[in-house]
Amino acid sequence: MAGLKAFGVPTQNIVVSLAGYYAVNDGGGGLFYWDSGATEADNNGTVIIPASNPGSGRWRRTLTDKDYNVKWFGAKGDGTNDDTAAIQSAINSLPARGGTVYFPGGVYSITSTITVGNGDGGTNFSTKNGVKLIGEGGAFGVDDPNMRPTVLMCNATMPAAIDVRGRISDVHIENIHIRCILNATVGIKLTAVSGTQMRNVKILHYTEVGLFIIGGNAPVGNYNIFNEFDNVNVASTHNNSICLYMDGNYAVQNDTWITSWRNCRFDTVNSQNSVCAWFKFVDSNSFYRCHFACYDSSSNGIIFDAQANNDFPSGMAFYDCSIYNTVVYEDATHKIRKNYFYGNGTYDNEVIPTHPKLIGFTDDGRNFNMALQPLSTMTANEIGNVQWINKGLAESVTLPAGGEWEYDILLVNISTGMFNRVGGIAAGGSVVNNTANVFKFARVKRLKA
Repeated sequence: MAGLKAFGVPTQNIVVSLAGYYAVNDGGGGLFYWDSGATEADNNGTVIIPASNPGSGRWRRTLTDKDYNVKWFGAKGDGTNDDTAAIQSAINSLPARGGTVYFPGGVYSITSTITVGNGDGGTNFSTKNGVKLIGEGGAFGVDDPNMRPTVLMCNATMPAAIDVRGRISDVHIENIHIRCILNATVGIKLTAVSGTQMRNVKILHYTEVGLFIIGGNAPVGNYNIFNEFDNVNVASTHNNSICLYMDGNYAVQNDTWITSWRNCRFDTVNSQNSVCAWFKFVDSNSFYRCHFACYDSSSNGIIFDAQANNDFPSGMAFYDCSIYNTVVYEDATHKIRKNYFYGNGTYDNEVIPTHPKLIGFTDDGRNFNMALQPLSTMTANEIGNVQWINKGLAESVTLPAGGEWEYDILLVNISTGMFNRVGGIAAGGSVVNNTANVFKFARVKRLKA
């Protein structure tokens, strides 16, 4: 590249082949043509001004595809060279409608935050959308640093490794391993984003929050919506840290909602007083086959925090998830609404939620906090009243007090897959079944007062 800049101003429109940015075949080469009428600023990658600094005339890279390779802009990916400016220049050089910034396999050292978009989360929306940061892989299960495909390494203190500034749409971050090495406060921060996709991303060694998702300020609409996260692994190795933090702006009703998570893991490892996921002003987000894992008793799996946002979190749904435990923060005037768990894990030291607004059933067939309603509008004392009584492995079925009741009980042995059914008529208050090691689902009907 230095040779191209020193080439001088040609007397006619010609094409030059650049063999590499620093050296032959280092990935930064390509074809450049001379555009005598161009006046754009030099971006060190696709638009080059000769060293003589003419008022007009620029070398332009011939773009054979839509991907902007960070090595075109001088990134080395050798773990030593400071690649911050090159990466940022590649992002900034994309057109307004966006495009792909490609990171070939390597370790890219950064010394300040990489920004995507130029919004402020308020009235100034990003003038650029559709930015995609794509690497060669997030290095899942790879311990050898020489074998990790694409790594972003934070080699100086910074507020965040990547900061996505909205309102902004259709940002993709894929196949990248982010190592904060206790230099970055936040791994990735997303503000007022929609249509975001994050896949095969690993975030490690931040000091406060791994993945920080926050709603924007006024106007209404600077919320987070229609985002998707797949195979995202966030791990806390630092005490008092949070893997995933999701909030909005309650005062202006910009929340984080309608977002899906699939096959993700949030892990506090052995850090103390840490949290896998902290939810505040959030609504209708879904998690499928995700893990919220803790290995120190001082840490928590999920915190549902309503203290500054009454009626939220709300409508969160967890399908076949493993959750170490759940904690609810409320006060006299701020309460959560209902949140749901389907097939909640029980085989890895998980604690079944006890808060009445955390409702669901476990992977071994037990329901929790379900208020099954009678099948009629009759009161409990009226003849014909029907009620449901569900009991666990070591619990007995006792009929409601008073009168005479008909009962029909389904006995389920999850471990053997066997079912049995018993029934009869007995006086109110009677213990009608105490079979051990089975779950009991009873329908009872009042026959006499």
